[in-house]
Amino acid sequence: AQSAISFERPDDRTVVLTYRDLTDGKDRYPDEVYRLRIEVEEETGDLLITPSAESPRPGVYGVCLQIGRLRPAVSVEAPIWDGMRITSDMPDCLWHNQWPSFWDFQFLALNGQEQGAFGLWAQDGRFDYYKSLFFMVRDGTISLSLESFATPPFDTLRSVTSVTWRLQAFDRHWTQAAARYRAWRDGPNG
Repeated sequence: AQSAISFERPDDRTVVLTYRDLTDGKDRYPDEVYRLRIEVEEETGDLLITPSAESPRPGVYGVCLQIGRLRPAVSVEAPIWDGMRITSDMPDCLWHNQWPSFWDFQFLALNGQEQGAFGLWAQDGRFDYYKSLFFMVRDGTISLSLESFATPPFDTLRSVTSVTWRLQAFDRHWTQAAARYRAWRDGPNG
C-alpha cells in the first residue's frame, strides 16, 4: 500500500508507468524506480513493452517483465528443448531457462481458453541482450518472468533498460503467433 505509481503519456500511442517505494515483501526500497514503457506500433499494432530500473546504489545488472498468475485454462508454448507446453496442471515448479542455452528462441505463445493466442518475443534481432525466462507453476496457475541483463561490468551501473518485448494477439491458435515471430525474425528489422 505504500508503493506509488505514476502515469505519463508522452504521445497518443505511448504510456509510461513509474513505480516507486518498492518492496520485495520484506524490505522497502524507497529510492529505487521501476518503469514500464508501453507503446502501440502504428504499422503492426504490436504492443512494445520496455521495462527499466534505477537505483542510487551501483550494481544494477538486469530488469524483469513479470506476467503473473495466468488463468488455469491458459497454457504456454515455449521453444525450450525444441518445444514444450507449460500447463497449469503440471506439478508445482520453478524453472529457469537461459537464452540461447535451453530457451531456443526469444519467443513465447500464450494459448487462449478455447481459441486465440498471444505471441510475445524479444525485439532483439542482433542478440544484444542476454535473457532468461523463469516460469513458475503454483496453485494451478502459471507465472512468467522475462529477464534481460545490462552489459557488464555491473559494479558501476545504476540503471538498466531492458530489451523491448513485442506482444500481439491472434484470433485462432499459437501457430499464428509463431508464424508472426518468424516473419519478424527473418525480416529486415529482426
